[in-house]
Amino acid sequence: MWAMREPGSVAVTGARGRIGSALVEQLAAHGYRLTLVDRPGTGVGKMSSLGTIVELDLAQPPPLALFAGVEVVVHLAGEARQDASWETLLPDNIQASYYVASEALRAGCRRLIVASSVHAVYASPTPPVAVDGPVAPANLYGVTKCFAEALAFWCAHRGPMSAAAVRIGAFQTVEAAQASGAAERMADTFIAASDLVSLLELVITAEYQFALLHAAAPGRNVLLDTSATEKMLGWHAEHHFPAGADR
Repeated sequence: MWAMREPGSVAVTGARGRIGSALVEQLAAHGYRLTLVDRPGTGVGKMSSLGTIVELDLAQPPPLALFAGVEVVVHLAGEARQDASWETLLPDNIQASYYVASEALRAGCRRLIVASSVHAVYASPTPPVAVDGPVAPANLYGVTKCFAEALAFWCAHRGPMSAAAVRIGAFQTVEAAQASGAAERMADTFIAASDLVSLLELVITAEYQFALLHAAAPGRNVLLDTSATEKMLGWHAEHHFPAGADR
């Protein structure tokens, strides 16, 4: 396993979202100095006890001091609906990702971590998909996640900033999946909150220049092959989608 760094300063975009909230709570408990970024009206101000609050729309050019003094930027903000229109995806997933990456580069941040998705490879005809397999988006949302991965690669190879893209599986409770009728699909892409958060903290601290990583639980017909991620980080998902819950 790669050498780890001590806790430092981390900015989290989309801090009020489901993944962002879970990550922020753990990082705060582990002593990180946090900058929490989200849109006005999301209620991110309620998290002021956990870090410095910044309310802005990332689809617009950010202020130059946004990431001043920040070591690592974790970019989780964006439109998460798989059926979102291009008119929404362009500002929220393309423009916002570019502005965040550009400002992280300008500010001299040590690392950028971007949230990709299982949807970047959802149409792959040969699961499980390895991290070095071809992208295969099934919708425009997945296309924007392929862009985020390419953006992270570009940042890492400009130097000296390192970067990672994490393809996140279905981040949803079992109960919510059953209620929505998506339990069968979830069984192949599930990732529990605690497992994802533990992986993201390792991605913050591990040593690498560029990494493309998979975050999903083991299962019978999993879409994402996590073996490379497990080998690099020493990480293993502890929670599986419950047997029988996909029927």
